[in-house]
Amino acid sequence: MPSNERKYFHEISQEEISKIVQSKLTEDEIKAAYRAPDWCSLGDGAFETLFGCFSLRDSRPDGLRQYIGKEFCNMCVYYRPESNSIK
Repeated sequence: MPSNERKYFHEISQEEISKIVQSKLTEDEIKAAYRAPDWCSLGDGAFETLFGCFSLRDSRPDGLRQYIGKEFCNMCVYYRPESNSIK
């Protein structure tokens, strides 16, 4: 699936997250179906277990994923300012 057709992972519902957890999708399957925010310079690397974004991957209903946004992420070393973002 082309990257611009993949859903942003931080925008999917908690119901969809629960389905992903129950179906035990692999990192590669998640990368194929979803994408990280445009302002994240990790790109698909954000989904990696060891070195990815723990906030983005937080699947708890009250987890950090619900806060993902430019304001929340702008202190991260992987934050890419809007002027450099890929559209």
